[in-house]
Amino acid sequence: MAPYRAPSPTAQTPRYDVVVVGGGAAGLSAALLLGRSRRSVLICDAGHPRNGGAISFNAYLSRDGSTPKDFRRICLGQLDRYPTVTRFKDTVKKVQTKPDGFAVQFAHHRPVVGRTILLASGLIDELPPIRGLARLYGKVVHSCPYCHGWECRGKRIGVVGSTRAAADLSVELGIWSSNVVLFTNGASIPAGQLKKLRLAGVEVVRTPVLRLSQTAGKQLAVHLRHAVSDSLAALFLSPRQHQRCPIAKALGCKFSKKDGGIECNDRAFTGIPGVYAAGNASKGIQLVVMAAAEGAAAAVAINEALLDQDLKKSKEAG
Repeated sequence: MAPYRAPSPTAQTPRYDVVVVGGGAAGLSAALLLGRSRRSVLICDAGHPRNGGAISFNAYLSRDGSTPKDFRRICLGQLDRYPTVTRFKDTVKKVQTKPDGFAVQFAHHRPVVGRTILLASGLIDELPPIRGLARLYGKVVHSCPYCHGWECRGKRIGVVGSTRAAADLSVELGIWSSNVVLFTNGASIPAGQLKKLRLAGVEVVRTPVLRLSQTAGKQLAVHLRHAVSDSLAALFLSPRQHQRCPIAKALGCKFSKKDGGIECNDRAFTGIPGVYAAGNASKGIQLVVMAAAEGAAAAVAINEALLDQDLKKSKEAG
């Protein structure tokens, strides 16, 4: 097999073995393995990570308690050691299928061609329209108890929402605290779910939530209608989510009816030749460590697929 050669800056259209759409844990992990496999990799990331506002993330062995900023700095520093990996801080605007791969257009950089595409652009959380919530999201308002449940163990914890997912999250939080309250924000809860909540010892408050604020003691104040307020260590929610990047839909990927994630097999393959997906974009358990693992698995699958293509071309040429 021919040795790696960096894309020529004077070439009419630079070519890469893999174009990674998204620079979160999944995309960076995949780029690391692919770069070490002497594949030319382009990472395109606009720099707006889903967990960018979080004070920390946890449950990642060797990185427990890391800040997203420090984690990204370490990852990029390690990737920059490899001449096989190139990074664009940019947005992918369009991807078109070509006979020899994919034509990728960006908002600011010149177009490139990729033999394969890895979709790792993640998701956007649709936060409830409660005043003050967006500002506190990632600080005292969270979505993942595995990431942030330990820090508020044994304390009063809240959940906001009236969906089945919110009710199930309230019950799950009983692992970390026996003092859990579900704020339904004025909505009623079906009788079956209400019975389950009572059995789990979850308090249910239907009074609408007007706004959230943080006290000087770092407690979360939940301001309810009629001048009532509640003090919590943290508030959790189970927000609806949608794909950050429209490229998957444009390429014809299928999406799960259950959670809206990109459908792919256990090899990260979407069913569209040359298109793979990993991380939160394909849903599953939304932990940083899981996204990194999925990115690594996708990289192995892509590398093996490229190897098969290279061997087939060599056979046809010989």
